[in-house]
Order: sequence, then structure tokens, then C-alpha cells
Amino acid sequence: LGGCTDPSAGNYDSTAQVDDGSCEYGPWDVEATDCNMTVLIQADANITVEGEAVTGDIWVGAFNGDGLCAGSVLVTPGDVTSIALWGAEAGDTNGFQAGEGITWAVYYNGEEVPASVEWSFGDTSYSCNGLSGVDVISATSIYTQEIALAQGWNIWSTYIAPDNYDMSSVFDAIVDDVIIVKDENGLVFWPAFGLNNIGNIGDGEGYQTKMTEGNSLSVVGSLLPYDLELNLESGWNIMGYLHQDPMDASGALDAIVESIIIVKDENGLVFWPAFGLNNIGNMMAGEGYQIKTDGGA
Repeated sequence: LGGCTDPSAGNYDSTAQVDDGSCEYGPWDVEATDCNMTVLIQADANITVEGEAVTGDIWVGAFNGDGLCAGSVLVTPGDVTSIALWGAEAGDTNGFQAGEGITWAVYYNGEEVPASVEWSFGDTSYSCNGLSGVDVISATSIYTQEIALAQGWNIWSTYIAPDNYDMSSVFDAIVDDVIIVKDENGLVFWPAFGLNNIGNIGDGEGYQTKMTEGNSLSVVGSLLPYDLELNLESGWNIMGYLHQDPMDASGALDAIVESIIIVKDENGLVFWPAFGLNNIGNMMAGEGYQIKTDGGA
């Protein structure tokens, strides 16, 4: 039986006995390592790009937190297949780490488009020899983030680059519930007085907002890079959190920990490296954080 016998190829056929030269490797370079997780893509999986059903073959890739593609497969809608997600070897970064979240994308009409999946069974993060399945792959370059704002003071941020950056536009749908928005420099959006000297929101910035009552802020646009460089001044800043998934504060801030004096969330919980204290726990999407640095970062 002929077919593709290379496990690192997108159309690898485990039943093939002879390699017939048909292997396809797709748009990403994927390195096979010493262990992988198998994710089933079901025959009836709902695969869409920008809301439209995909009818032809499409490449699907899985990426680790460093943006490395560590698994890809050519999917034919209506056919069952699987994708091998390769784990990092000991002491290396050439794949997924145990427990690491999985970021998805498709390659469609010559472009890489971010995607989300719905899991039908198994773990949703990487595990060596793990078995999981997905039945929805939804690729879109347009995202909506819902940010819960409670009555009173909040500190918030977004991982979205909005279609319109103007602060008054961002809050337009819930402006009747907004008392004031402040940035780290004391500039404000104050609807009652028609004042917006913040102007546009900044990528990766956090903001304080006081609400008359709780509401949900919807931010629509494209995804910001989670590894966007944030410019933190010496002293106090309000920083955003750009990951979609939670991450322990000590891990998320490890690269700049030597410059951090203290980090606070809107509830007064802290990450205080000098005392080994982290009662913030996980940093969360939609939240902003006050951070004091020694010399900037």
C-alpha cells in the first residue's frame, strides 16, 4: 500500500507501507521530536474561515507560546484525520512544553489566519502521548473580546487592536455607564464633559475606569501579538495583559523580574518579587495591572 510514510508530513498515512513520494509539508517547518500528542480532527468537523464553510483542502497548524509551529496537517473537509503535536525535548524549546496551551492557525488563500478550536474530548493543553479531538476549527482575522467592568473602579486592558482606536469609540456602546477613564499619566476620557484627552488607546496599555453600574465592554478588531514589547517607565505604569489564556504572574513577568518593585491588580492583590509573594496568582485576559519598576523595563 503506497502513501506518505513520513510522520512529520501533513498528509502522513499510518497505513502506508511504501513511500510513494506524495508527502506534503505545507507552509510551516515542523520538527519531529521524541514525543507527540495526537489530536483527532473529526470527519464532521465544522471548519470555517471568516464565517464561511471551507470545502477544499486546508492546512491547519498548531503553535507553542513562542510562535513555533510544532504540528501541521492538510485537512480535507469530510475526512477524518489527525495532527501530531510535537513536544520539546529535554532542555530544548523545539516543541510544546508539558501543560502548555496550544495556539491554532490555518493557511488559506496564501495567508496565515489565526483560528480557535472547540475540543470534543481529551486535554486542551499539550501532554506527551495525549489523545484529544476537535470538532470545530474557526479561523478569523476579526476578534471580539468581552471585558467585564464592575460597578466602581476597574483596571482593564485588551489584547485586541480595535477597528477604531479612539477611546470614545471604544466605549460608545456603554458610555452611559461610564463615569471616567484614566490612563497612567492622568489623562482622561470624561463623557459627561465631552472630554477625551487620552485620544487613542495604546497597544498593551492598561486603564482605570469608574462605572456607575457593571457592564461588558466589547472590543472588536484584530489580535495584538502576545509578545508585543511594552515600554515601562521607571516608577508607576499601568500595563496590559496580551495573552488570551491565564498565566501565573511570576512566569508571565519573569523576563523583567529584576526591574520589578511591585505589581498590583484592581483588588490590591500583589506580585512582590523581593518577598517571594504572588497573591495575584494568574494574570487574566481583560485585566490591567499597576506596576512599579526600578529603572524601567
